[in-house]
Amino acid sequence: MIQRLRHLLPPTLLIVGMLWFLGRPLGGTFKPGPLLEPLRGLHATARHAVPHENEVLALEGMTSPVVVDMDARGVPHITAASDRDAVMAMGYIVARDRLFEMEFLWRVATGRLSEVLGPDAVSQDQYFRQIGMANAVRDQAKYAADLTSEASRAMTWYAEGANAWINSLTTDAYPFEYRLLDFAPSSFTAEHTAALQLFMTFDLSFRSDDVAYETARRVLSPDDYAALFPAASGHEKPIVQAPTGPGVDLPTGITGAAPTHRDERPRVLPSVARGYIEGTGSNNWAVNGARSASGLPILAGDMHLNLSLPAIWYELGVYTPTARSYGVTFPSVPIIVEGITERHAWTFTNTGADQIDRYLLTLDASGENYAYDGTFRPLLLVPDTIRVRGSDPVVSTLRFSHHGPVEDSPLGPVAIRWVGHEPNRTLEALWGMHRARSHAEFEEATRRWDAPMQNILYADAEGTIAIRSTGYLPVRASGTGLLDGSTPDTEWQGRVPFNALPSWVNPGRGYLTSTNQRPTTASDPYMGEDWRSIFRSRRIDTLLSAQEQHTARDLKAYQADVHAVQADYLIPLVDTLTGIDPAGEELVALLAAWDRRMTTASHEATLFAALADTLYNLVWDEPVFEDIPRPHFVRMFAEPGRDAPEIDAVWFDRVSTPGVETFADLLREAIRRQELPSETAAWGDVHTLQIRHITRSPALRALWRENMPYPGWKETLSPARGMRATHSASWRVVVDFSGGQPRAWGVYPGGQSGNPFSRLYDAHVDTFVAFDYYALDLTRITDTN
Repeated sequence: MIQRLRHLLPPTLLIVGMLWFLGRPLGGTFKPGPLLEPLRGLHATARHAVPHENEVLALEGMTSPVVVDMDARGVPHITAASDRDAVMAMGYIVARDRLFEMEFLWRVATGRLSEVLGPDAVSQDQYFRQIGMANAVRDQAKYAADLTSEASRAMTWYAEGANAWINSLTTDAYPFEYRLLDFAPSSFTAEHTAALQLFMTFDLSFRSDDVAYETARRVLSPDDYAALFPAASGHEKPIVQAPTGPGVDLPTGITGAAPTHRDERPRVLPSVARGYIEGTGSNNWAVNGARSASGLPILAGDMHLNLSLPAIWYELGVYTPTARSYGVTFPSVPIIVEGITERHAWTFTNTGADQIDRYLLTLDASGENYAYDGTFRPLLLVPDTIRVRGSDPVVSTLRFSHHGPVEDSPLGPVAIRWVGHEPNRTLEALWGMHRARSHAEFEEATRRWDAPMQNILYADAEGTIAIRSTGYLPVRASGTGLLDGSTPDTEWQGRVPFNALPSWVNPGRGYLTSTNQRPTTASDPYMGEDWRSIFRSRRIDTLLSAQEQHTARDLKAYQADVHAVQADYLIPLVDTLTGIDPAGEELVALLAAWDRRMTTASHEATLFAALADTLYNLVWDEPVFEDIPRPHFVRMFAEPGRDAPEIDAVWFDRVSTPGVETFADLLREAIRRQELPSETAAWGDVHTLQIRHITRSPALRALWRENMPYPGWKETLSPARGMRATHSASWRVVVDFSGGQPRAWGVYPGGQSGNPFSRLYDAHVDTFVAFDYYALDLTRITDTN
């Protein structure tokens, strides 16, 4: 709505439209009153929507002025004489564009939303406090303050810059959401940075399925559990695979450190973890010079996160005597997260490794002591008060064991041990990654990466491509999941050594990929079970292996690929099915001729999605799945090279009928239930993209972008789970190292500004939906001095 209004209406009429909108009941604590003032209301907000000009910043505390060049998309290029000055400028500029987003995410992570949103936010605040997030944010900020590195000092520099902007604001210059909610911005501290780090660690590693999988173990036979939730299967294309050709030998280990893996032979890891929940993941892939049409590596990445306005990413370039980089960062983080330098670039996918365990506790009659090692230990009981706007404070008691914070579950009280509660050196890793002058130095920097665990894909101008699953992976004494909290035998035994983590450098096949799938082909369940990102791994492996050489345009096309691998499994079985009626035969004929792509114009895509979902629900109709996870779609099918699925045929028998059904019977029934093909809508009419305001409040729906026809489906390379997709690629980038210095193209679904009146609020959305890119300005990453 906002985007359309900006294009169609002059500013005065836009303000009138917003006044009408804000005159409607909003609910909660949204108060349009301050915005309705004639001069200091919406008109003042609109005045601040003008794009920023080039400038020279001279903030108090800087050692030298900082040059800030703004491009047409509002991307700042920060050139400074020192890292301190650059980071201060970064804090100032990002706060100017995204202040409410920075505060909102800090309040989410620390359980302080109720202070500004009122009673509606209490339950969420209680949850984040109960799982120890607020304590962990404070602890991480204190931990960083005790360090003496440049990366830790950067948190202070960034805060100084952000506060310089905050302190310059008058009330009528407060961002839109502050005025709507009628509260003033908080001072920015290192806790804001720690909160953002912890929020992303939560989003990418905090699992809540330990109890559900333990329940599954208890109600299923061992054979059924292993078949429905396997540690490994032949359906997957792991990140690190067996060698397929001669590798490229590189220099041996880093001086002063343990030797690192330098050839094509995969590294494997003797540990266990649970697979990743599909939906919040990512893709990345790279080809080396032998598989690149340019003769040098090409790297691509697209990180899949919840989409919001303002966007989760902020794009910028930062150039100092120690590092010259371009990329994207999270607001509140004092360094580019995914970056490009003159020599190298990197992209991320979430590893999905298990970085959390829950310990089932046995409490005494008082409920204040828990059994451990033959005795009872007292729980630490901490009074907690949540201040609630417009209501009385909410007082509760937080419980902590030596394992971690305690929560209730259907199986009893459980304590949480999670890497998010541990000291995190990831900013230290990023600082070194930007300043690396070789792959060896880059890899050395990633030793300090803790959480969330990531697959870091690297490419450089010298021709190296490499990937490593990196982060704090606990060594367990006795498995993972829901553990016995009464014995030391289940305690963590430290972390898996860096050199034992899966990695692959310069593979003989000439390409590397990761799509949140199982990291290696190791037969042992070293780092997972029930890995659910399967189809994307198969599809990108097919695309990259299908042709000898690839261009940057090819890698862009792969990011837009919406081929449904599910159809590769199901349609051959549909095509050979007998005993269906004429309407079913028409459906079968259409699907057999379909190209299996989930495009917006495709009616067959709509038919297939409905058929696949119907079949899935028919197969997994047993009441037991009301309390435990449903198996992955692929478990219904035979692994490549096998004649039958691994699961017992009894699962194909419907519990609601007296007969005994087979898979073929269920497939016939699924076909029978479909509507006539002539009545089926095009995929883009029923499958759309929705980008919500960061608060996700329906009261601010006018600030959303939604109902945009969007291709893709669950587990297509371009992901779009659900009929109203809210998660997809949050940043697409392609980097080509040919031509002397890197060239790159990127786009994210949003814009640089957090002001909904600015043309830069959602400027990239249409380009993103069209799978187009902006050429990234990398001219400054080369030091010409």
